[in-house]
Order: sequence, then structure tokens, then C-alpha cells
Amino acid sequence: MKKITVIIPSRILDNKLIYFIRNFQKRFKKIKLNFVIIVKEIGIKKPKIKNSIILIQKKKGFMNACFEAINYVSDEYFTFIYDDDIFSKEIEKMYEKVKDYEFVMTYGKVSNIKKKYKFDKINFKEINSNEILNTFYGGKISKLPFTPVSPICAIFEKKILKKWKSNIIKYCRKSKLRKKFLLDLNIGPDLILYLTQLSYLK
Repeated sequence: MKKITVIIPSRILDNKLIYFIRNFQKRFKKIKLNFVIIVKEIGIKKPKIKNSIILIQKKKGFMNACFEAINYVSDEYFTFIYDDDIFSKEIEKMYEKVKDYEFVMTYGKVSNIKKKYKFDKINFKEINSNEILNTFYGGKISKLPFTPVSPICAIFEKKILKKWKSNIIKYCRKSKLRKKFLLDLNIGPDLILYLTQLSYLK
């Protein structure tokens, strides 16, 4: 059975978050998930979530939460999910594909969380990593309607984590504007995660 670490950064660990995680767990029968939950505070006594590590964030900021959490990824593969995400009932099919491929990705949509959303049936296509990389730089391929940048839409390899973090930190050192966007406003690290993973597949 494949194991995948799921990182969940959130503001508070409360009954609502536990319900969200348990609902997510129910979708998986063949894949074992290990959770790294990092929050600013714990709002309930003795929270219990199967196969999980619960962390209190040390430094403020969303990206610091992510950087602290990645040190606890125990499996060969990992992903992120957020507590306002809604997932297709077929999501395990995507996770299962890590048995055959180094990198798997799909699509999501930004929508009102209260709105009912009809998910498309999952339909997999095999695409060369160089072709996907090219779409981030203006190229187009018929197999990709658009290029995702949210990490919840993909399964990544653990081996890229240190490189991902160092890429962001080095890039931000050269400019206060870069730091503002990437580390303060959280705009860009998701894209760099994709680019780092795809560069490993070349």
C-alpha cells in the first residue's frame, strides 16, 4: 500500500477541522494517508486524528507554517490540502497513480464554498514533463486546458522539499519586493513547487 503525507496548514485545530479531515480520510481505501497538521492554536482538548502529527506553528506567517511542516514529511510522496477545499469522490484515483508515475496532477476551481459544484469524471493523460514545463513559459499543448498552480491539485516527491524551500529563500534574498509577494502575501511559492518538481523529471 502506497503512503502519502498530507500537510494541512490551518489557523486553529477545532471540531470543524477534525470533521473536515475525517471526511477527507473516508475517501481513501487503498492509499494510506499520514497527516501533518500545523496550526496557530488548538481549540479543543486532546484532539484525536488517525495517523497524524499535530504541530503548533513557531513563526508567524503561512509560508513559515509550510516550511515547519515539511520537516515532518515521512513518506516518499506528499501534498497539501486546505480546510476550505472540496474534493471529488474520485480523488483516490489520482493518489493511486503515484504507483506508476513520479508526478501526478489534476485540476481545481476557485468557487464559493457554499455553492454546489459538479465534478467532471477523472480522465488521465500521460504528458512529458518538458511539455508541461513549457506551458508555464507560454507554450500550449492540447492535452492541458490550463496549468494548475495550487499544490492541492498534485502529488509531489519528498526529495524536492529542501530544494523548494531553498529556491524560495534564495530568490527572496535578492529583493524586498520578492519577499513581500512570496513570503508575506504567499503569491508564488505554489508555482515554484510545481517548477521544482517538474525540473526533477527532465
